Amino acid sequence: MKRLLIITLCLFCLSGCSTKLAYNFLGVVFKWQIGKYVSLDSKQKKYLSENFKEFHQWHRQTQLPIYAEYIDTLITHLTTEKIDGQWIHGETDKLQIFIDASVKRLKPTLATLMSTLSDEQVEEVLDNLAKERKKYKKKYVDISEKKQRRKRREELVDYISPFFGSFTEQQKQWLEEWLDQLQTHEPLTLKQQELWAKKVEDAMMHRNNIELINSKLDGIIIYRTDDWAPELQRILDHNQEATYSLLAKLVNNQTEKQKKKMLSKLKNYQKDFISLHED
Repeated sequence: MKRLLIITLCLFCLSGCSTKLAYNFLGVVFKWQIGKYVSLDSKQKKYLSENFKEFHQWHRQTQLPIYAEYIDTLITHLTTEKIDGQWIHGETDKLQIFIDASVKRLKPTLATLMSTLSDEQVEEVLDNLAKERKKYKKKYVDISEKKQRRKRREELVDYISPFFGSFTEQQKQWLEEWLDQLQTHEPLTLKQQELWAKKVEDAMMHRNNIELINSKLDGIIIYRTDDWAPELQRILDHNQEATYSLLAKLVNNQTEKQKKKMLSKLKNYQKDFISLHED
C-alpha cells in the first residue's frame, strides 16, 4: 500500500504532457494498483470508488495549489543559487510531507477497506507480497555485481533524464564515480521487506478493530526508517548522501540546453497543477 500510494500521489514523477490526463485517471490507477494485491468484491469496489472520488476532490482543491507554489519557490532557488546535497535532502523531506498529507487523508478509507477483507482476501494479499519479494530477490539480489551496477545506473538515469536530456561526457563520468561509492543494500532491504510484510499480516489479523487498524497503518504506509536495521540504515544514509551530492553536481553544472529543459519541465508541471485546480 505504501508503494502504490507513492506511485499514485507523487505527481512529480508523472511524464510532462500527460500530467493532466494521468491526474484525472488517478482513481483508476489507484484501484488498479490495489487490484494487483487483492481481488475486491463489487461492494468493496464501490466503497473504494466513492471514497477515492472524495479524496480526489480534496486533493485537487487543497494540495495542487501547494504543489504549484512549491515549484515556484523551487525554480527561483535553482535559477539564483548553487545547491548542495544537504539542500536536496531538505527538499525531499518537503516532498515526503506532501505525500504524508495525502496518505493521512486516505488512511481511514484504507482502514475501513481492510476491515472488510475476508480470510481468503487476506491470504491473497500476503501471497502477492511474498511473490513481490521473490521478484525483488531475483531482480536485485540474485544477480552479479556488474548487472547490479547497470540496474542502478539505468534507474537513476530514468528518473533524472526527463529533466536533463542527454548527459555530457563529464556528467557520465560523475555517474560512474557515484556508482563506485554505492554500498550494497539489497539483501538487507529484502529482510526489511519481510519484516514489513509481518506488520501487514499483524494488521490484517486485527482488522475487526478499526481503531487498532488505524494505529497500525501508521507503521505500514507512512515512510519512516527509524525502526529499520541499523546496518541497513547506515548504508542507505551513505548511498543517499552520495546520490544527493551527485544530483547537486549535475544541476550546478548543467549545459544551457539542460537548464532550459529542466525549467521548462518544472514550469509545465506548475501550469498543469494550476489548471487542474481551477477545472
